[in-house]
Amino acid sequence: MTVVSDGGQPRIVAAGWEPSAKLPPLVFRVPGVPQPQGSKRHVGGGRMIESSAKLRPWRDRVVFTAREALQGREALASAVLEVTFWFPRPASVSVAKRPRHTVKPDLDKLVRAVGDALTEAGVVTDDAAIHSITASKVYVTSPAGSGVTVVVTPS
Repeated sequence: MTVVSDGGQPRIVAAGWEPSAKLPPLVFRVPGVPQPQGSKRHVGGGRMIESSAKLRPWRDRVVFTAREALQGREALASAVLEVTFWFPRPASVSVAKRPRHTVKPDLDKLVRAVGDALTEAGVVTDDAAIHSITASKVYVTSPAGSGVTVVVTPS
């Protein structure tokens, strides 16, 4: 056994283990209004479907963009995820009235949609492979700026 530190906590690894070359983070932006992956509803016969009809097209855009950015890289078995969700500020809501995006959709449900899309796209082996998440919701001045910025860092 050998003790190795790769910038983080020291860890014990098998003899002969060599750290692989660090891959750069995968960074991409998906335009559109982010959609949460919330509750499912039962439709009979043991079938469950997403409650929101807007979720599937949103996840498909995330999957498509992630696959384009992936460029043949293998799925990660361990990753750190950073996401920023950009929402258009309603005309009726001033910066003074609500400086931060503190209304629905819930941040955890937005992250859930991205995590599942990253799995479907082959960026990570499973969304359980994401061991650390930093996420935020912010307003943009123009609806054209809405979307999500995703950074997946191998770990």
